[in-house]
Amino acid sequence: MLGKIKVIWQYCLPQHFLSRLLGKIANSNHPKLNQWLIRLFIKHFKVNVAEADPCDPKAYRNFNEFFARKLNSQARPLGHHPSGIIAPADGTICQIGATSTFPQLIAKGHHYSVSQLLGDSDSALSKSLAESEAMTIYLAPSDYHRVHMPISGQLIQMTYIPGRLFSVNPTTTKHVKGLFARNERVVCFFNTEIGPIAIVLIGAMLVASIKTTWAGTVTPCDSNKITTWHYGINEYSFAKGDEIGQFIYGSTVIALFPKNSIVFGENLNTHQKITMGQLIGTHIS
Repeated sequence: MLGKIKVIWQYCLPQHFLSRLLGKIANSNHPKLNQWLIRLFIKHFKVNVAEADPCDPKAYRNFNEFFARKLNSQARPLGHHPSGIIAPADGTICQIGATSTFPQLIAKGHHYSVSQLLGDSDSALSKSLAESEAMTIYLAPSDYHRVHMPISGQLIQMTYIPGRLFSVNPTTTKHVKGLFARNERVVCFFNTEIGPIAIVLIGAMLVASIKTTWAGTVTPCDSNKITTWHYGINEYSFAKGDEIGQFIYGSTVIALFPKNSIVFGENLNTHQKITMGQLIGTHIS
């Protein structure tokens, strides 16, 4: 009952307005405000600044720059394996394994179609991932908030899908049915040696923006329509571990791989913390 009460107020709030307003405040270059916000955040969420590059909080011009901080070259070593798949982000595993019976995807206890999540029920890409191997990763505020390639590949399509901005914390995802298919999100499709994969960056309450390395800021977006960009062969190629995007504030990443194309590590399970670059499985040759 308490969980439902905590969620109801989110329906009443102007989610986009508050998120964008707080985003502007966090993007302020006012020195005193900037340092106060950063110090407060580090203390409250126990952020490990030693792994950041730079590690001095005073080196950041504003809070958003600190939040989307880079890591030093030694902080996230990539798991080495000829057929290895690595975690695309830091966070907590909320779902891992094969998607449910066609055409459903399980994410944090709720079922919804993969086509709803990807925003296009008719495209060949969405259909190819209707039955998938999936991993859902929740990024807490203290986590590293850049997203990387789990396997080498070429960008073939990006889709912006407008939606709500419910919080993606465990309480909200438990009580808001089909939350990930309702929130604003950016879907990135890549062609890889195991076939097409999708990396879904899901917005949330107080997420000021979602960025990709090739398009810059994708959200906030003035459009209230699904928008798709197509990319040519070899236009954007990424090696395993290359950065592809970032969040400003916490959210969720869902990685979808073709059915029976990979085997997740037996040591991985839900509620487990993982780090970007960690070996999460191997692909099937």
